[in-house]
Amino acid sequence: MRRDWANGLEQMQLADREVGTLLKRLKDEGLAENTIVFFIGDHGRCHIRGQQFLYDEGTRIPMIMRWPGKVKTGQVNDNLVYSIDICSTVLEATDVKPPVRLHGKSLFSQDVRDRRYVFAARDKMDITHDAMRSIRSKDHKLILDLMPERAYCQFSFYKEGAYLTLPSPN
Repeated sequence: MRRDWANGLEQMQLADREVGTLLKRLKDEGLAENTIVFFIGDHGRCHIRGQQFLYDEGTRIPMIMRWPGKVKTGQVNDNLVYSIDICSTVLEATDVKPPVRLHGKSLFSQDVRDRRYVFAARDKMDITHDAMRSIRSKDHKLILDLMPERAYCQFSFYKEGAYLTLPSPN
């Protein structure tokens, strides 16, 4: 478990260095002031109740955005957003009208500021079928188990291989 956590922390340090290298290159090439950078994490850490679950560890993901002239350094926003909102945001920034209606909304839109709820789903992982839905507001979350007759943590080849502590006898 300690080795697994240490590996995760080391990966964060490596990612931090890589992002720093990318931002320096944008600056060196004169592109920094005309480039939007999104940095988002995967859905949860690779531990029990992390990825594939509808608890906060699996649905609340970090996002850092750099947009000179639009987002202030150190600015924090607690709006309820989806990853699919990034597409609408980029299209708005480039003045491109999508040919079809998108599910995502611009991160700077009134729709996102007024959004009261976000939704998430869990359905299938490997051979495991485990249907659940969730709805979250800023203060509360409801998780609905659509298959309560099934064991909550069914066997999954993915989880057995990815969650190093799950098959551990201790």
